[in-house]
Amino acid sequence: MSRFASRLVKPLLGALASVTALLFGAVAPAQAQTTVQVEQGLLAGQSVSGVRQFLGIPYGQAPVGALRWKAPQPALAWTGTRSATQFGSACPQYAGLFAEASVNEDCLSLNVYAPPALSQGKRPVIVWVHGGAFQVGTGDQYDGSVMATKTGAIVVTINYRLGAFGFLTTSGMAGESGGVNFGLQDQWLALRWVKRNIEAFGGDAGKVTMAGQSSGGTSGCLALASPKARGLFDRVIMQSASCGIASKPLAASRAYGDALADRVGCPAGSGQMACLRAKSVDDLLAASPSYVDSVTKFDIWSATEDGVTLPMAPLKAMALGRVNRVPVMLGSNRDEGRGFILPLFHLGYGRVMDQADYDSVAGYLLGSAAPVYQSLYSAANYGSVDVAASSLITDKVFSCVANRMANSLSKVTPTYAFEFADRTAPQFSPDPFIDWLAFHGGDLQYVFQSTVAGIPQDPLNAQQQALGDQMLRYWKAFITTGNPNNTTGAAPLPTTPWPAFNVLTTPFQRLEATGVSTQGFGAFQTEHHCLAWTLESLF
Repeated sequence: MSRFASRLVKPLLGALASVTALLFGAVAPAQAQTTVQVEQGLLAGQSVSGVRQFLGIPYGQAPVGALRWKAPQPALAWTGTRSATQFGSACPQYAGLFAEASVNEDCLSLNVYAPPALSQGKRPVIVWVHGGAFQVGTGDQYDGSVMATKTGAIVVTINYRLGAFGFLTTSGMAGESGGVNFGLQDQWLALRWVKRNIEAFGGDAGKVTMAGQSSGGTSGCLALASPKARGLFDRVIMQSASCGIASKPLAASRAYGDALADRVGCPAGSGQMACLRAKSVDDLLAASPSYVDSVTKFDIWSATEDGVTLPMAPLKAMALGRVNRVPVMLGSNRDEGRGFILPLFHLGYGRVMDQADYDSVAGYLLGSAAPVYQSLYSAANYGSVDVAASSLITDKVFSCVANRMANSLSKVTPTYAFEFADRTAPQFSPDPFIDWLAFHGGDLQYVFQSTVAGIPQDPLNAQQQALGDQMLRYWKAFITTGNPNNTTGAAPLPTTPWPAFNVLTTPFQRLEATGVSTQGFGAFQTEHHCLAWTLESLF
């Protein structure tokens, strides 16, 4: 049985009551309503532990044939009642730690987790964008039931095109209209679907939060920087977003894409796109970078600054104030880099990282500046090559980028910064060499309070559970009001007040199982050497 099978076979609790009500005209109780009308037709979901689940809902047509590398088109209507009790297919990808392989391009679907409808009012909405380096992952890796219950929100998880199918840019696309960044356009079509349909599930179309972790969080900063995404969301939560490497200039993306096209026998020229559209999914996946290359060589898929869907790099747009001005919550994990270095070398190769490995990673990440930063992040300073390398990745790619975004965004919109710092977070796998601490992805179990992609993890202990609940209380207040503190006039939340970020006091809310605290002026920045990273452009 696959790691997802247990999620695909769930009892249809409440379905009979809904059908009876429809047949005999009775008013079904809100918690039993598992049939809803959306634009495309009727959907029949299921109720699991009081949460209504509608799975595998198509929001876009299959991007195949002439629609491959085109802007996504809205899903077509269906007749009768469509079953929504099984997840849709993952988008094309190779097998990885968090996903199974897929070659099915008919994959533009989403999943809705909805608590019982309120007798009065509407529920806020969280649209969760999965991570996976824009290469792997699916919406069904995340069970939104607990998040929905504890935040009182409707949680939506989505699939979107990945890798070459979602982020390829070639010279042959220059003559085609609509811009590129097809995976991002998929996300925005899903947000449009939510805005138009979420009230059928009891949601508030005026309180939609775009949230995600890793490349899912990076999707948030790209949406903030795109005029095409304006009005599609009302708040943003970015967890571990690598927004400093989120995009490439158009020329660089075309050169990268043309090189991939060459590898599959589709050279630049008038016939390039027809040739690429005729290629099999397997051929395109085989020509794409592997996840190992992504980690060791930072050979990653990223967005393209195409001037249509993305006018400029998101950090530049933030610095200029050219962003969609909605409240933002953003943060990183204290030990992000361990989520990359340790699983790859310790678990992948069965050994610790050596200096040659470190030199290679630093060279790809920093170019000619690598020796300067390796002297600061040396094994002598950090105790081992592994810790030095992972600390460099933490600070360069995540922590100091979060600080930079907070500085820019706080000047134009309410911004709240955090650091997930629980160094006892359950690991995805035992590591014979070193603890992962507050690693990249370690926060997911706290906000979903379930395992990710069915990967076994130790359950949260009492302190960790309390931290997860407190995080969700912050999240609940933010998605409801745009402020993570309780501003609704109800009884005060039993949480530490969270000040908005500003450039004078630079507060980061530190989230630890031993207690939540506010890091004051310069504390976060000093710990992660952010001043040194502001000087990087000089090298």
